[in-house]
Amino acid sequence: MAAVRAGGITEAAKVVNVVPSAVHTAVNQVEAAFGLQLVTRSRAKGISLTATGQQMVAKIQSLLDDYEILMRDGNDMRTRPTGTLRAGYYAPAAPAFLPRVVRKMLAENDDVCVRFSECDNQTAQDGLVSGAFDVIVCVANAMKPGITYETLLEVPGHVLVPACHPFASRPSVAMRDLSDQRIVLLDLPVSSRTSLQPRRRWKWCAASLGRASAVLCSTW
Repeated sequence: MAAVRAGGITEAAKVVNVVPSAVHTAVNQVEAAFGLQLVTRSRAKGISLTATGQQMVAKIQSLLDDYEILMRDGNDMRTRPTGTLRAGYYAPAAPAFLPRVVRKMLAENDDVCVRFSECDNQTAQDGLVSGAFDVIVCVANAMKPGITYETLLEVPGHVLVPACHPFASRPSVAMRDLSDQRIVLLDLPVSSRTSLQPRRRWKWCAASLGRASAVLCSTW
C-alpha cells in the first residue's frame, strides 16, 4: 500500500524506512500470492495500478481498516473492562469490602455490570476454579491450589461480651481464660477450620485445666 500511495518503489522505501529492494520484493510477493499483475512498473513514471490492482487495493484497504479496528478493540478490552463480572461472595466476609470496591469499579467503567452470587466459602472457591465466577470474596482458609488471592483484611478471633463483663476492659483474652465461662460458640464450617480452630482449642484448654467444656450452644 505504501508503494501505491507513494507512486514509486524508492519513495515508498523512504516512507516505511526500508531499502527499495525490500519494497520491490514485497510487491512481487503480493502479486505472486494472488497470481495477478497488480501494478505496472516504469522508470519514468514509477508504478501504477492496473485495473485489477485498483479493485484489489480497495479490498486490501478494507482489510487493513478492519485490522486496525480489531487491534483497537482488543486494546480497549485489555485496558478497559467491558461486559458482566460474575462475583461469588461468602456473606460473612463480603459486606466489609464489596460496596466500596464495586462502587469505585463501576464509576470508572461504564460498560461493566456485576452479577453477585451469595454462596459458602467452598462453593465460592469451586466456582472460581470451574470458571463460574470471575472473582470471589471469601475467607482465605484451605484455599484450593491454583487460586491467587490478595488479603484484604486479617481478622483475629473475637470474644463478644457485655459492657459489664470483666473481660470488657481487657485489650485481649487468652483461650485459657474462657475455660470457666459459659459461651455461645460460632462454629460455622469456615470458622471452625480457621487457624484458631475454636472448638478444638477450647476443648484442649478445658481439658488441660481439668474442667468440662462450658459451650452452652453452637451455631450448627
